[in-house]
Amino acid sequence: MAVLIVLGLGLLFYGISQQVTRPATPSGLTKQLRIPPDATLLSSTPLPDGRLMLTFRGEAGDAYIIVLAADWESISSRLHISPATGDFRLDSLGD
Repeated sequence: MAVLIVLGLGLLFYGISQQVTRPATPSGLTKQLRIPPDATLLSSTPLPDGRLMLTFRGEAGDAYIIVLAADWESISSRLHISPATGDFRLDSLGD
C-alpha cells in the first residue's frame, strides 16, 4: 500500500512540474493588439456579453477606450478622448 502512495505522489509531482515548466499559450491565438507607443494601460474590464473593454492614457492627457469583440478577433468599438477647449463636442474622424 505504501508503495502505491509513494508512486502516486511521485506521479503527481511529475505532472505538476510538467505543467509549471510548459508555457501556457492559447491554441487559437491569431491576433496581436498593437497600441500607440505613448499609451499606458489604465484598466481592463470584462463586459457581461464576453467583450473586453481596455482603457489607455496617452502622454498628452488623452484617453483611448477600446472594446474587443466577444471572440477577441476584432475591435468592436474605439473611442479617443482628447482634451479640448470650450464645450464638449463629438467630431467624426472618418475611416
